[in-house]
Amino acid sequence: MPIERDGADGNALVRENALGSDKLGPKVPSNVYLLNVAFYSFALFALGQIFVAIFLAKSAAMVADSSAMMIDSLTYLFNSYAERLKNMSLTENDDETLSEAERELRRLGRTRQRLWLEILPPLCSVLTLVVLTICIIIQAVKTLLEPIDDVFLDDGTLSTENDPNIGVMFFFSALNLGLDILNVSCFARAKHAFGFAVIDKDRHRYMLAYDGSLHNEFADNLKGVRSEVDLCELDKDEESFTANYRSVSDEKINPSHPKRNKGNERPPEVNLNMCSAYTHVFADTLRSIAVLLAAGLSYTFKVGAPTFVDAVASLAVSLIILCSLGPLLGGIFHAWGQLRLLSNFATRLSEKMPLLLRN
Repeated sequence: MPIERDGADGNALVRENALGSDKLGPKVPSNVYLLNVAFYSFALFALGQIFVAIFLAKSAAMVADSSAMMIDSLTYLFNSYAERLKNMSLTENDDETLSEAERELRRLGRTRQRLWLEILPPLCSVLTLVVLTICIIIQAVKTLLEPIDDVFLDDGTLSTENDPNIGVMFFFSALNLGLDILNVSCFARAKHAFGFAVIDKDRHRYMLAYDGSLHNEFADNLKGVRSEVDLCELDKDEESFTANYRSVSDEKINPSHPKRNKGNERPPEVNLNMCSAYTHVFADTLRSIAVLLAAGLSYTFKVGAPTFVDAVASLAVSLIILCSLGPLLGGIFHAWGQLRLLSNFATRLSEKMPLLLRN
């Protein structure tokens, strides 16, 4: 993984190269690039599909899928913005007149800000999707429970004017599935199909300072402060960071530290912004398959009335949306726990600032 120098002080910041390196193999898209592709493709397709769903297909399942895609696209936009902010240097705009301890306190505040950026966009998208999904489920259940009143024309034939257009549903679901496969392929090309490591050296750096395996002027002065703060859970979370951050200039990691043993290493920390984006892409793929199957079965085998099939498809879409939110919610709660512990430490560090300045 490439190392970029961060600011004039030469601190090494481990971050992803935007397009990879020809020397290391095929170019790898950056997180921001992936999110931008997902945003534009989903937004344009959702706008077209929701128009067709309302005026041509008359399909509740397509309306549900289009609405979810609109929320997905907005989520990608906010995720992209959050990723850009997270990749900004923590040492930018630092006042050189500040002491080492004061600069570290400021950097700790920015690290907490990055955690907020890990939490807020996914949380907003989760809450919006839950509200939207509940409304869709209520409407679908009403459609299934209420008797369907047949409308006959003057010549005695059954009217199908208000029935969902199964052919249009099938066509757009197939297009949507192709779009999903394109986005999943982009994520897989970036080797992110099964997770996104957090590229945040400073969270790792603070954890090393807490457990005593990092040695510099600031870390050594933390000994009296960290003993007053319960960081056990935070230390456990950060054990896995060591493998991802091998090069930290001006800081010496003790290789013999017990927490650095390979047997105790945990899976890499998850980047919630990218996890959120991939969750939405994967869920949309499942939604497209659900609508495609419902439309295909109804069109091929004439299974059930179109209105009934559409209601069942919209229920399936809604349940898939809710099930896909589980891992993301778990990650949000995990990041929230980290944020609380860092906030606790920031408070204690502020109280101890006079002592650190004297040292």
